[in-house]
Formats: sequence, C-alpha cells, structure tokens
Amino acid sequence: MPASSQVRIAINDDYELVVAGVAALLSPYADRVDVVELDSNEPTISAVDIILCATFSSARFASNR
Repeated sequence: MPASSQVRIAINDDYELVVAGVAALLSPYADRVDVVELDSNEPTISAVDIILCATFSSARFASNR
C-alpha cells in the first residue's frame, strides 16, 4: 500500500507508557497506519488524520465542574 494511502495518526496521552503501548499495538499495521507523533503532554504539531488521546481525568480536556 502506498504511503499516501496510510492513515496518519498522532498519539497523545498524559502517560508516556500509554503512548508507547498504543504505538506498539499499532505497529503490526504499519502498512496501513503511520504513527507520525508520540506526545506526552505536548501539543500535536504535525498534519494528521486522527489524534488518539485520553480525556478521562485530564485537566486540559475536562469541562468545568
């Protein structure tokens, strides 16, 4: 599959272990998924199709309570 038909993904989570784990889970699909950013508490700066992030108990995504 040509690289241009790959889905470009950024993984962003508060915990580096989660970021690395999700990247490892996606590695067998490297022919279809291009993980272009691995971020822990940093903004995504690359052009991507999907950003995978956790919102549970995350201060930057939490709504006013």
